[in-house]
Amino acid sequence: LDEFVYYGWFYFVAGPMVSILHGFYRIVSAVGLPSYGLAIIMLTVLVRGCMFPLSRKQALGAQKMAELQPEMQRIKEKYKSNPQEQGKAIQELFRKYNYNPLGGCMLAFVQLPVFVGLYRALSVDVELRQAPLLGSAIRWCSNLAAPDMLWNWAGFMPPFVVSFLGPYLNVLPLVTVGLFLWQQK
Repeated sequence: LDEFVYYGWFYFVAGPMVSILHGFYRIVSAVGLPSYGLAIIMLTVLVRGCMFPLSRKQALGAQKMAELQPEMQRIKEKYKSNPQEQGKAIQELFRKYNYNPLGGCMLAFVQLPVFVGLYRALSVDVELRQAPLLGSAIRWCSNLAAPDMLWNWAGFMPPFVVSFLGPYLNVLPLVTVGLFLWQQK
């Protein structure tokens, strides 16, 4: 039956992630807390921990590029009529500050298969269907294969909002955006 599950292009990442997820589930079940929600949190922490050095290097590269931006603007103004000299001056600036402009892109390409594989592993895994995040008594996130459904707002929201965002207020995407903004700050 394993051949019926399609993980996409990054199956070589998604397959092991599903195995690790089920291993984490066995660990939390052995402790007495059988929850795929906890196993997903553990897997996410593991993946982000492994990707942290690359993410940090990428962020530092972006910060260095922001610092070089005013100098690059001066070079562009100075050599506006001569693109070849402009390119040489910018290359010299990068060499002077030991900056590789392709470094950030390469790090993103290394991380891409890992995060797409994680997404596919979580979206395709059959064991997550009807598995609750915190327990079956709480209806808010009672199916990890579906969006969380905190509050049905279809009764008072305009129809275009309901058709675009759905009939329920989803809290987890808002938490994700908040954490992303906090991390960027």
